[in-house]
Amino acid sequence: MTFQERQSHLRVNRDYRSCKLYAATMLLSAINTEPVEVKSLASTLALVAGLVYQINSLHSRPDDDFAGRAIQRTIFPLTHDMEHPNLLVPNKDLNRILDQYPDGFPYALAGSHFISDIWLKPQSERIKFREARTIPAVNFEHIFGCAIGEIKRKYFQSGLAGRVTRKGYVPQRKGYTKTRRAGADDEEIPPQFEEFAEMEVPMEVDDAGPEDITTVGESLNKIWQQYASDIIQKVGNPRNRRLAVASYSHVPQYNRQQLSMDDINTLDLDPIFAQIQWRRASEDEWEKSFNVLFPARGYEPGPSMKHLTTCAYYNNYVDLINNLPVEAALDVRSALSAKSRTLAWVPAALSDRCWDYRTNDPSFIAIPRKELGGPRIYVNPWIGGQPNLIDRLDEDRRALREEEEENSEEEAAGNAAPAGVQVGTGGAANEGGGEDDFDDDFDMQINDTARAGIQVRTAGPANEDTGEDGLGDDFYV
Repeated sequence: MTFQERQSHLRVNRDYRSCKLYAATMLLSAINTEPVEVKSLASTLALVAGLVYQINSLHSRPDDDFAGRAIQRTIFPLTHDMEHPNLLVPNKDLNRILDQYPDGFPYALAGSHFISDIWLKPQSERIKFREARTIPAVNFEHIFGCAIGEIKRKYFQSGLAGRVTRKGYVPQRKGYTKTRRAGADDEEIPPQFEEFAEMEVPMEVDDAGPEDITTVGESLNKIWQQYASDIIQKVGNPRNRRLAVASYSHVPQYNRQQLSMDDINTLDLDPIFAQIQWRRASEDEWEKSFNVLFPARGYEPGPSMKHLTTCAYYNNYVDLINNLPVEAALDVRSALSAKSRTLAWVPAALSDRCWDYRTNDPSFIAIPRKELGGPRIYVNPWIGGQPNLIDRLDEDRRALREEEEENSEEEAAGNAAPAGVQVGTGGAANEGGGEDDFDDDFDMQINDTARAGIQVRTAGPANEDTGEDGLGDDFYV
C-alpha cells in the first residue's frame, strides 16, 4: 500500500468513526428528552449502555470484563453458529463458555461493530431495540452503580438529597484508561523522538486515536504523553475508608485525561498527589521499573497482570514494538530508556502491576503523613532533590470545624419551626423517640399535630392513615 493509499484509508476510517459518534450522540440526546418513566426502563437503559459502549470503543479499547461482555450480549446481533468468522468472544474454546451465552454468541456484522436493529419514533412509542433486550441484574448493578429499582432515586431524583461523598474523594479508574485529550498547551510540546521522524509505522499497527499517525516518531510522542495521563488515571484509593485521606490523587478523572509529561515530570507533587511513599531508586531498581512499564519486544504479560494491560499507552506501545523489525524495536526501547532517565520519578512498579501500596518497607518515606502510606514511587537516582507535598489535612479539619459551627448556628436559628415538624434521615419515623431507621437519606414528616394536608411528593400513593408513601426513599413533607 502506497503512502497516498494509506492516507486515504485513514481518512475513511476517521469519517466512519465521526459518523458513528454523531449517530450515537443523536440517539442519546433523543432518549434524554423522554419522560423519567421511559428513561428508567430496563430496555431503555440497555440501549443507553450500548450507545455509551460504542462511543467509548471509538477512542479506546472497550472494557472486556464481565460487565462489558454482558453489554456485548445485549446490544450486538447473536448467532448460534460456532464457526462464524466475526464472533465477539474472549475464548477460542467455545464449548467451555457455552453456559455464558445461552441466547447465542455476539458477532460483528460485516466485520464492524453495529448494534442490533432499533425502533425509532414514530414507528414505535419510544426508542428501543426491536427485540426485547435487557442487561442481567448482576451486570446492571455493576454498570450503573445500583439496582434497577434504585435508578430513579440515583439518577432522576427530585427534592431528594443524595449521599454525602467524602471531601477529596475521586472514583478509581478500574477499567480501561481513557485516551488523553489534547490540552491548550499541546502545540508547545516539542517532538521527543525526532530520530524516528522518518520511520513509517507498520501497517499491522492498530493505532486507535484522533490523529492520523504515520511515523514511529509521532506514535512514540503520543505514547509518551499518554503514559503520563494513564499512570495517574490508575492511581487508586485507600481500602481503609477511615483513613484521613480519601484518594491518593486529588485530580478528578476528567482532568487526569489532560495531563502531559510536563505536568508530572517534577518533584513538586502537590498538584497531583495527596499522599505518597518515595525512595531514591538504585540504577537496577529504576531499570526494573522501566522493563515493566515498557517491556521488550515479544514479552507476554501473565494473567495476573494488573493496571498496565488496561492502559492505552501500554497497549499502543506493545502493538508498535511487536510489529517493528527487531533492530528497529531495539532502537525504540533504547530511546525510551534514555528518555526515562530524564524523568523525576516513576511508579515503583512490580512485575504484575503499575502501583504498589504496601506499607511494610521502612526504606520508603511516606509524605506528608508518615502513618498514611500511599502509592510507592522511585525518585530518579541520577537527579538530586526530594519530593514535596503539602499537608492539607490540618487545613481541611479546620475548615470542616468552621463549617460545622456555621451549620450548628443555622440549625439553632431554624429551631423556631412550627410545632410537630420532624426532620429525619430516612426510613419510617419512630413516634416515641423521634428517630428514624436509616442514616443516609433525607426526608421530612409532619406528625398528627402538625399542619395537616401539606404534602410534596415525588412518587407513590399516599397512605391516609400514616402519612407515608410506599417508597422509603422518596421526599415528602
